[in-house]
Amino acid sequence: MPQFPFRAGSYVLFAEIGAGTLGTVYIGCELTEGQTGWQPLAVRILDGSISQRPDAVRLFLDEQRNAALLQHQSISWLHDAGVLPDGSPFMACEFVFGVPLREVLRSQQVGMLSLQQAIYLCREACDALHYAHERYDMTGQTIEVVHGQFSADSLLVDMEGKIKLIDFGCLGTRNATVTNVAVPARLQRRMSYMAPELRAQVQAGMVPNIDRTADIYSLGALLWELLSGETLPVPENDDPPPIPGTKRSIPMQLTKVVLKAMSPRREERYPTALALRRALESEAAAVMQGASPAASLGQIIATTLGHRIEGWQSHVLRWQQVDLLQVPELTEPLSSIPATAQGPWRSGNTNVGGQNAYISQRVPTSISQRLNLQSGGQLVGGSTSIRVDLSQRTQVAQGSEPTSLLRKPLFLGLLVIGILSIAIAAIVRISRSGSEQWSVYIDSDPRGAQIRVNGQVQGNTPKRIVRSGQPEQLNIEIVKEGFEASRALLVPQPGQSPRIEVKLRELPAPQ
Repeated sequence: MPQFPFRAGSYVLFAEIGAGTLGTVYIGCELTEGQTGWQPLAVRILDGSISQRPDAVRLFLDEQRNAALLQHQSISWLHDAGVLPDGSPFMACEFVFGVPLREVLRSQQVGMLSLQQAIYLCREACDALHYAHERYDMTGQTIEVVHGQFSADSLLVDMEGKIKLIDFGCLGTRNATVTNVAVPARLQRRMSYMAPELRAQVQAGMVPNIDRTADIYSLGALLWELLSGETLPVPENDDPPPIPGTKRSIPMQLTKVVLKAMSPRREERYPTALALRRALESEAAAVMQGASPAASLGQIIATTLGHRIEGWQSHVLRWQQVDLLQVPELTEPLSSIPATAQGPWRSGNTNVGGQNAYISQRVPTSISQRLNLQSGGQLVGGSTSIRVDLSQRTQVAQGSEPTSLLRKPLFLGLLVIGILSIAIAAIVRISRSGSEQWSVYIDSDPRGAQIRVNGQVQGNTPKRIVRSGQPEQLNIEIVKEGFEASRALLVPQPGQSPRIEVKLRELPAPQ
């Protein structure tokens, strides 16, 4: 296994963060010419067993082409997809600083979420999936991007209570059947979320042929688990799901919504995710009165699992100080390394460290650093525990004078150098504390509008403007011929990535 960090094509990879049905996922960044800052990306590289099949690679890239059209605030955006110089197919998407909803539900500190929080999560997921189902291509034709593997694993929640859907365009390249092997373990735990027609095709080794109603079923399965506080068993013989509510009383109206969404017959389910959302809002109007589930959910995440998110944020800040041009390039194709040799841990989440996530980072010093995200040792930069093990230790012979080392010129010289190094590192850290990266994503409908920031042209929509340093007030103007200009005033905050999405108003035709 190569040492981190290393360069694979135009990407610098810092750590492995998990493995899925397709391959291994790393946290990294793209190396570009004249780069002054970078944002973290989740880079998924296909396993060699899949990358050696041209039909599977072609299908994978087709899925990424459709996923690239998704630009929604609750969907992890796709940055790039293609083939690395070593022949390994890959995709790079937004790295989300959040935790999987499944881990939130399994946490003993969290317990069972409230009805308001359950309805809020399902409602937000409905919005994201309906957007994907109704997405159209450049010709205006609806392409109906289906998730196909939606579950509590693919829904990430941050410390503000906001959600992000991941793994769009990763339908296991029509699931794991491309490898002609049994269903992988990670896919098996999603079987309860799978619609009966999809489950039967996967178990039979067939290439699934699904539509949006499969995602509707998965939404109903998620709502079942959120309302009941239990793990949904895998139905047998296409039987309807059991009635939720063994741990608490659930309004009958919400139970009807769940059973309709999870109907074994696809034609009896809600036709769209929007219809499910409207039914949910209508039946839960009395439950949601005066509730602020996003804020309360974010508070739960921050107090119980926030240390993990802060740990990744701390890592990224440290990695942003690494000289990317000095990172060595990988000489062996990543896809040729067996999955069992790509790391000592396995995580069900593709965007945060697993239960025993362990990162070994190579740094240009003689100090070996081990970063253990789950240890409870000394907190450095958040919740990250750093163990420093000097490669050379000076042993004092038993019975010798403890102060005899101070009389050796070599030791005194090393001591002075060490003190100076610590002082210089502290000064550099202080000087860089104000250089945290921030970005602004700007998009318009229709696209191709010119972007002007503080009077200077920055390109056309859609565009992500990435900067580092102290944020300043931005006067943003979006201009397109034949449309009324749109203006916005924004003051970004360090570490944030606000989005500006406007619908331009067409000017009336001249008389």
